[in-house]
Amino acid sequence: MNPMQGVGQSATFSVPGVRRVIYYDIYDEEQYTGTSGTVKYYTSVAGKGAHQTNLNQPGMLPFREEFDCIAISVIPYFGTPVADLNLFYNGVALEFEINTKPVLKAPVCIFTTGCGLEGLSGFTGTAVAAGEAAQAHNGEADPGKILTFPEPYHIGKGEQFGLKLITDTAITLSASFYCKVVMHGVIRSLVQ
Repeated sequence: MNPMQGVGQSATFSVPGVRRVIYYDIYDEEQYTGTSGTVKYYTSVAGKGAHQTNLNQPGMLPFREEFDCIAISVIPYFGTPVADLNLFYNGVALEFEINTKPVLKAPVCIFTTGCGLEGLSGFTGTAVAAGEAAQAHNGEADPGKILTFPEPYHIGKGEQFGLKLITDTAITLSASFYCKVVMHGVIRSLVQ
């Protein structure tokens, strides 16, 4: 047995009857258009690549696995115009459901990303011209900025889960954009 485990792997040996614990992120991506209503996450995996979701079946964990969600991040695609991000963060709520029952609902602005992108930007919002460059950043690159829950939300074996973005009043965006949601936590499974 190889004691060296890869990323996303258990730090323990696969011994039957022992509970395996893996620190893991469950993520999904959908397009956000700004229309009033909801955008549901973890409801469809068909046709999505590994950069869009890491689930094999909609809204459920693999057989015999449980998940303790300790934090949630909402990550709009880098390159989304700042004006659209302001409208998004100030006008959208997130709801987390387990077995179709809401367990958490809060404004999107509290679910920070913990990641960021830095570079140069033109003062006028257009391409950077000579002599017009300014330092710009999109988010703060600090994983410590992710809001963690005082107690984890537990998703048991066979339980369905989902997240949705709720927009009560339509938002006028310059263009729709893709947005990821990430549930940070721990997968637990019994080794057979």
